[in-house]
Amino acid sequence: MKLTSPTAWTTVSLTINGDGTTSFQPRGASRFPRHWFYGIDGNLAAKSATIDYRNWTTTVHDEDTPWGDAHESIEIAACETALERTLSKLVMQGNRRPKIHKIDSGDYVMRLGEPATSMALVLDGMVEISIDGKVLAESGPGTLLGERATLESGTRTSTVRAVTPVKIAEVDPRLFGEDQLQELRKHHRREVDANGTS
Repeated sequence: MKLTSPTAWTTVSLTINGDGTTSFQPRGASRFPRHWFYGIDGNLAAKSATIDYRNWTTTVHDEDTPWGDAHESIEIAACETALERTLSKLVMQGNRRPKIHKIDSGDYVMRLGEPATSMALVLDGMVEISIDGKVLAESGPGTLLGERATLESGTRTSTVRAVTPVKIAEVDPRLFGEDQLQELRKHHRREVDANGTS
């Protein structure tokens, strides 16, 4: 009998342009842990959107290596903002433990026009945000969703659908100050405008 421990690995391609600028593209990675990618400036640039500890620990890695025939593609998510990172700590390290929900790929996290009393913190997976079928943005772990309903009409202003299996924490918006929610809304508006979709 041969015992093999799970292996953590990441494959990244690096492009060096003639003018000296560089860019990178994650090509594959082990299913666990979450992989973090830093730019040449030392700042966090992207991360893997999903982790799967159970499959990672039960997958046998024998002769094949990450650089051989085995190649597991990964979903890449943009990084959350510094504000979202701060607010996430309030949610996950506060006095009240949030309710955690698992959502299957293709199912809805939020629907346009529905009454809203809570926000959502994406813990794992990728979601897409759309209005009337037009995709405005994709978001991954660390993203807070639903602040506009809290600040405005009390109904969802967009639809959020799981692109991969997703795990979210249900968030009570009263944890946050109105100024924090306003700043979060401004950032999300800039994200949509940057994508040229509105």
